[in-house]
Amino acid sequence: VALAALSWMGQSVPLQGQVQGGLSTTHRDLLSPVVGVGAEGVPEYCYKCWDPCPCPDLLPTCCGTTARVEALGTEGWTNTTTAGVEDYDGNPILTAADDLAEWLLGDPAVVVIGDTIHLWGNEVFHGIIHYTAPLDDPFAFTKLETSVHMPGSVRAFAVHDEAKGSIVLYYEQYELRTLEQSSKLVWIESAVPSDGSGWSWSRPTVALEPELDWEMVGTSRVGNAFVYQDSSGGDAPWHLYY
Repeated sequence: VALAALSWMGQSVPLQGQVQGGLSTTHRDLLSPVVGVGAEGVPEYCYKCWDPCPCPDLLPTCCGTTARVEALGTEGWTNTTTAGVEDYDGNPILTAADDLAEWLLGDPAVVVIGDTIHLWGNEVFHGIIHYTAPLDDPFAFTKLETSVHMPGSVRAFAVHDEAKGSIVLYYEQYELRTLEQSSKLVWIESAVPSDGSGWSWSRPTVALEPELDWEMVGTSRVGNAFVYQDSSGGDAPWHLYY
């Protein structure tokens, strides 16, 4: 897992990750709170809803969340051949080197709970791994636990249900017997432990299976979930894009 920054209206905004040569961007409420601080007086943006937050180093967002950030500037970042995109000099920030026979760690999903950043990324043989880092040191991730042990579990998307105090983890589960030619979207849920450890995940529940004609052209797959709730919260409907 590597980090890149995209120039957004004259500022550097870190993306969720650059994996296997492609940018995997975050969106709305799952955007990392580590936002770039531009020139003095230039409005920053709420990492939850992108509304302007005109403050130099503390972001009291319109969503009622605050996050301390440090200026990124140009130090520690290198321009790429893609206009407006910079790579972090400390890349990779995470690798799969700790697990036997693993060669890939990718498709990160990120949420912030209190003063901790939670990141889920998938490997090839070891499922979906859960990492954490302090909010004031957002590149210092350590392995916390394995949330999904099943091989072929990929492309996680994490939703923090603040009302329930839980994390719902959506992911694509390949059918290994078909040599990854078919998949389903499933989800698991765990209460957020008060001490940060002792996560207890539910059994997988199928959220979506391929059934439309275009979902079964060549392969029979559904994946890459993006889930959000209407801003009114409470009993407001949830929406899934895939």
